[in-house]
Amino acid sequence: MARRSTPRRSNNRAWQLLGVVCLVILGYFLISLSGLVVSQQKLDQQYEVLQSQVAALKAESAELEKEAQWLQTDEALETLAREELGWVKPGETGIVALAPTPTATAATTSSVRLSVGRQPNWERWWNLFFGD
Repeated sequence: MARRSTPRRSNNRAWQLLGVVCLVILGYFLISLSGLVVSQQKLDQQYEVLQSQVAALKAESAELEKEAQWLQTDEALETLAREELGWVKPGETGIVALAPTPTATAATTSSVRLSVGRQPNWERWWNLFFGD
């Protein structure tokens, strides 16, 4: 009877080895599949981002097309001439606003810069830390 138990053990070990090999192969395929699923999700996200960018660019293109059509009208030409070039119709009075010229402040700041620029570097540091 001792002889019969030996063949059964080797038969059981063969099945166990086959089971382990099948589990390893199954694990490999599951890991590969999970990598593909993650890649697909990333691609789907990129696709959605690109679709929203395309929609935004189409809207911008439509807006620019409207503006281009408007710029070809006489109303647009008149508006741009009034705003950009100061054009006035006959009988209208044009007003030009001038900004005040800051001549006094420019002279004061330049004299201060000259006096600071004439000090040696060590004197500027001394005055910075210890005062005049």
